[in-house]
Amino acid sequence: MQELIAEIRQQQGQQISLIITETFCSDKVSDFEEHLSKFDHYIKKTEKLQEENGALKLEVSSLKVRVNNLDQISRLNNIEIQGVPEKQNVNYKVQLDKVKYIHRVPTSKDSVNKMKNIIVRFISRKDRDDILITAKAKRLQRERGSPKMVIQGVSDQLYIKEHLIIENKVLYKEARAFAKENRFKYVWCKNGKYQGLRSNSNQFYHNIYATNHDVICLTETWLKDGICDSELFNERYSIFSRDRASYASQKKDGGGVLIAVNTSLSSRRCPQLESGAADVWIVIDGKNDDKLYVCCVYLPPNDAYAYASFVSSLESNKRLFHQHNVLMVGEFNLPTVSCSLVHDNTFLEPLQVDEKSSSLIDMFSLLELMQLNSIHNFNNKLLDLILSNKDLVKDVSRADDSFVEEDDHPVISFVGIWINSGVVVHS
Repeated sequence: MQELIAEIRQQQGQQISLIITETFCSDKVSDFEEHLSKFDHYIKKTEKLQEENGALKLEVSSLKVRVNNLDQISRLNNIEIQGVPEKQNVNYKVQLDKVKYIHRVPTSKDSVNKMKNIIVRFISRKDRDDILITAKAKRLQRERGSPKMVIQGVSDQLYIKEHLIIENKVLYKEARAFAKENRFKYVWCKNGKYQGLRSNSNQFYHNIYATNHDVICLTETWLKDGICDSELFNERYSIFSRDRASYASQKKDGGGVLIAVNTSLSSRRCPQLESGAADVWIVIDGKNDDKLYVCCVYLPPNDAYAYASFVSSLESNKRLFHQHNVLMVGEFNLPTVSCSLVHDNTFLEPLQVDEKSSSLIDMFSLLELMQLNSIHNFNNKLLDLILSNKDLVKDVSRADDSFVEEDDHPVISFVGIWINSGVVVHS
């Protein structure tokens, strides 16, 4: 009996020890859960702080960009002039009705030019733009050499440009370096925005100046906002263009169409005739209320939307083709379509029309348009078409004068009987 009591007491002692151990472990688990809860709270708080910090950084960055933009906007009436030597008592005469103030600013320590630049603030932005356009025109007149100008008695290395903030000057420098690496011909700044051009607009300008065409049509111009008409054409022409941004396209660059009309002819744009593709329409007024409608179009290869939109637009305006003289030129990109001469060799009839081309060719037939170009491109494809609803064209030939270096597409010229004009199509 005594042994049984002793064993029971021993078991009771072990049970008490287990209870104490269990209580200790439970307390430890509770402590761990409490610490884990605090740790989780700290993590959430840290994540929230990181999120707020990131938002603050974005806001600061956005505010910095906004401040820079506002700073640049505040300079939109300014020009910066480099290369004018500093002299005592110069006292140049200034028209105070156009200029608000003039002062010099120091250049950076790393600048090669030690002369302080001159800042001129105009009352009107138009006056500022006129100065920049005039300076650019004078630079374009120089065949070769630096863009700096020589003005007798003032400077032999004058350079006039927009007044940029420091950040934009650095960005402009980086843009020029990028352009050089990627073989851009030109990089320029307009109102603090930067643009690049791969082709030689200076050569184009001089070639245009040397010709005397009444109407010039261009496709795949690759022009963008920021390129002035005066950089490409002189005052003899009125310019009507559509750049990539003005019509639906999956691409961000390339494309673009343009019609230049001699100012001796009365012309105006007809946006109501234009489709969602790259087409520009104009009308030229003739005698006795007679009119000639001209369309320059570029249809990208394999762009179903562009083809459908252009065909739909033609169908909507089919009455125009039955009432007026219409001339359509451009790059239609129908490589599988071939043409043969018909009707005493007066125009070409499309042959081997595939499913992709059928809707467009059928529309040409419905509108009674004659295809008049037989000049193939470098790959022996007939992609550039000249279409007319009446006997308006003669002497279609490869042009003797090319405005730019000829690529895979030939430059085509012809005489328009209606207005006795030479029209050049370039792709």
